[in-house]
Amino acid sequence: MTRPMSAAAVLAAALAAASLSGCASQMDGLAPVGGEGITALRIAATDVILAQQLTIRDAPACVQVDGDFSCIGSLTDGDLIQVTAPGPKLTDMTVIIGGDIVIYMGPVQQVLDEAARNRP
Repeated sequence: MTRPMSAAAVLAAALAAASLSGCASQMDGLAPVGGEGITALRIAATDVILAQQLTIRDAPACVQVDGDFSCIGSLTDGDLIQVTAPGPKLTDMTVIIGGDIVIYMGPVQQVLDEAARNRP
């Protein structure tokens, strides 16, 4: 025999569901700025590549060497992804596909801002 739920239990469940419903969209909004420096570069590089309708096999892995940043990854067709960003402030980046095709050269923050505006 099942017991009917009390009005208080129903209300509590409804309030819990309502309070959690915005969490996913809040996390999406935080994703582009969730990390400093190297994380922002990786996210921006990935956004640039996907915006070009390219398919990533190995997401760019980024390192910082002597104050400069660089990332290496690959596309599903085997082409190399190279990302470079000079200096510790990480303001600009260059994304190169296949060793010689520059698909983006410009501000990292511009890519992050555009991606944040275009998220549903």
